[in-house]
This record gives sequence, C-alpha cells and structure tokens, in this order.
Amino acid sequence: MADFTRIQQRRAIREAEGYLELSIGFSEQLSLRAELRLRLADQALQALTRVPASGNHRAHVLYLTGQAYRTMARYAEAVVPLAAAADLAPENIPIRLAL
Repeated sequence: MADFTRIQQRRAIREAEGYLELSIGFSEQLSLRAELRLRLADQALQALTRVPASGNHRAHVLYLTGQAYRTMARYAEAVVPLAAAADLAPENIPIRLAL
C-alpha cells in the first residue's frame, strides 16, 4: 500500500511539473493567453494538494508551489513556499534563483 501511495504522489508531482512546463514553456515560445496560463498554474496547485506536506519530496513540492504562484503573478504568495524550500534544500540553485 505504501508503494501505491508513493506512486500516486510522484504522479501528482509529475502532473504539476507538466502543467507548469506548459504554462512557462509556451509563454516563452508563443503568446499564451493569460487566462490559460492562470488555469494551468491553478491545475498545478491542485495536483500538489495530493502530496502530503511532509515527505521525501517536500522541498520540490514547495518549489513547484512557489513557481505556480509566480506564474500567476502572485509574487507575495510565492515567497513563502520558495523560502521554505530554500531552507530545506539550501544547495538547490534553481530554488535560490526563483526567490
């Protein structure tokens, strides 16, 4: 049962990564409508709610949460999870750059 739960959590993380990749990648290459970018970021946040706050992937989940808020231009809300992720993984350069 624990393996199944881990698989579900990893799937939710990959789902969130995919939504963020679509919202960020397309906006860099093409002009993505703001409403679609917001919807993709919101879908990423919803996927991340399926991953418990404590776990092996905590820093990465916090980083993805912060990135989703940044994509939505909710910068003040993005700082909290990004700072927490930076505290958990101080050697992670992408997290530091996101701050």
